[in-house]
Amino acid sequence: MIVLGVDTSGPYTSLGLIDGSNKKELNYRERPFAHSEMINVLFEILMKQTGLSPSSIDLIAVSVGPGYFTALRVGLSFAKALAFSLGIPLISVNTLDALARQAPDVDMPVIALVEAQKDFLYAAKYRKVKGETMRERKPALLRLREVREEKALFVGSGAIKFRDELQRLPEPCPDFPSGLTVAASGLERFLSGERDDPVKLEPFYMKLPDIKKHGRP
Repeated sequence: MIVLGVDTSGPYTSLGLIDGSNKKELNYRERPFAHSEMINVLFEILMKQTGLSPSSIDLIAVSVGPGYFTALRVGLSFAKALAFSLGIPLISVNTLDALARQAPDVDMPVIALVEAQKDFLYAAKYRKVKGETMRERKPALLRLREVREEKALFVGSGAIKFRDELQRLPEPCPDFPSGLTVAASGLERFLSGERDDPVKLEPFYMKLPDIKKHGRP
């Protein structure tokens, strides 16, 4: 089964292709938030380098957040258009799940963090068991102080942003998911029988609280 993975949850664009044991990934990190310009270019290059045609793709996996809302929409729009044109399934991947998958196997919990505004973080907690990444706590929008005391390994853009406060980060620390990780995560969901309705699929968005309204400092 040939799977294309798409990630635009952060400032950079990543596409990954899994064809059995063959894997190929292309990333564009020269200019942040150039998703609209680069995603089709990367896809064309990926097809040329692998010798495949778009019609060879069986499944598309796309990260749907949390992340930068407008950036996520670019990746999702690309993935939807390609899936509809090819008549193939489209499956979503949570950004935090993919990030946790990229963490090394450790004998402690893993917390994936994606930066939000101010000192807020999108966070979810995981456990690595025999190479499998198991979610222990569902995604939530938390303040830094709510995760700072956790005895865990931290990954993601939020971990990098608050490196000095959190300290326990792998080196190198993944900031956003890779296209290959998204492809692998999507394939795993698909093979387990999970499905998404591409028409209804939207970015995963947790709204920041109205700080002034609630009188929070």
